[in-house]
Amino acid sequence: MKRYTVITLTITLCIFLPAFADDATLDAEQDCFVSGMVPDVPSGPEVYIAVAADWELEFIPPTKSLIQFDIASLGDILEVQDATLRLHVTNASAAGELEIFRAGGSWNEMTTTWNTRPAEDRGESSLVTPTGLGQFEVDVTDIVQSWVAGFPNNGFYIDAPDNDMAVDLYIASKEATAAGTRPKLQVTFTPGGGAVSENEFEERILLNVSHTSSGTIGVNFTIPFSAQVSLKVYDARGSLVETLVDGPANSGDHYLAWEGSPGVYFVQLLSPGTRTIRKVVLID
Repeated sequence: MKRYTVITLTITLCIFLPAFADDATLDAEQDCFVSGMVPDVPSGPEVYIAVAADWELEFIPPTKSLIQFDIASLGDILEVQDATLRLHVTNASAAGELEIFRAGGSWNEMTTTWNTRPAEDRGESSLVTPTGLGQFEVDVTDIVQSWVAGFPNNGFYIDAPDNDMAVDLYIASKEATAAGTRPKLQVTFTPGGGAVSENEFEERILLNVSHTSSGTIGVNFTIPFSAQVSLKVYDARGSLVETLVDGPANSGDHYLAWEGSPGVYFVQLLSPGTRTIRKVVLID
């Protein structure tokens, strides 16, 4: 039986990140709610959006809300440090837990109904429980970063998770009379440009290659936010051997296995603003 030895070498690359952060507060571009009680009727420009559900008794037809902000208006963003969605509860018969996640398709506040609502993308989500009337905040950093990284910005869904809790509340919309109650998105972000050290780079994106069994290479990579990722293996001549990943990947740790023959290979990871390579030598 053949035995393989794996030798890995990290290739240091220069990446470009800015040395400062910027802040912006965005107003909602559009918002609406859709209700199973009137599945073919759009809500239109109401002064509120709503969330309702009674998963235990099912007395209340489910109602979800949609809200969208123009992230593109912020210009070229390399990384989002913090994103906070600020909403204001104006009336609450039952203020249970809410879940905020990405809308998975386009919609229009004037025409979207329960029956024509967009798909739900829960790849990134945040939970929050408003306490009474007034303003509450939700950390939506991962969701906003995913838009910057290439996921379509179709806005947020605001929904009641299926956890046997009743929810029935109204939230001020962008048409609310009191301007201070209207939805806001506070974003702290890093614009494009500048440079960082190798150590700062390694803290953001991690790529490791290891030997798991005869002829099998284990590839681990970690990304701090959802992004479009390319992970490819090249031979010593620079020819593409195999594409392991080419598309959206959620934040966190990822593992893949690749079968290789004796030789020299380069494993390259590309994600927004970053590039790193590991050299792998398989010895018979």
